[in-house]
Amino acid sequence: MNKNYSCQESYEEIGFRLAKVRGKVSQQKFGEMIGISRMQVSTMELGKVTVPVEVCVAVNKKFGISLTWLLLGEGQPTYTPGDNLTNDEQELVDLTRRTPQALSLIKRVIAGQEAIGELAEMSQKSGTSVRSQHQGVVNTTRRLLSGREHLAVAA
Repeated sequence: MNKNYSCQESYEEIGFRLAKVRGKVSQQKFGEMIGISRMQVSTMELGKVTVPVEVCVAVNKKFGISLTWLLLGEGQPTYTPGDNLTNDEQELVDLTRRTPQALSLIKRVIAGQEAIGELAEMSQKSGTSVRSQHQGVVNTTRRLLSGREHLAVAA
């Protein structure tokens, strides 16, 4: 390690890298994600104070950021900052980080939409209406759910 680090310069550089990790997320939301206040995020990003080890570890765990990159600027961050994401994309990323079940739900919604498209395509080919096929799916689901309820009561 031949590089000579000055404290103030390092604070500013770490703050700059912290801001890159935050991307388009507000300082308030970013602070909530890593357990600090908006004001703390601001002062750290400006390089006015050192970034505590606990914050570095929180950023590492929450975003998969390399501590070597965050602290020394060496190597790769291993995370593509949200700079290139639209606000909607960033919101989805944030949601899935905050709520682990969100990704599963999003996948199920997408799968459901794909199933509806397939159902519409099948109805066109078979000449039956989407409504009658949909009603068949609803009835089958109800039968399955009522059977599950009976099983739960029996257990």
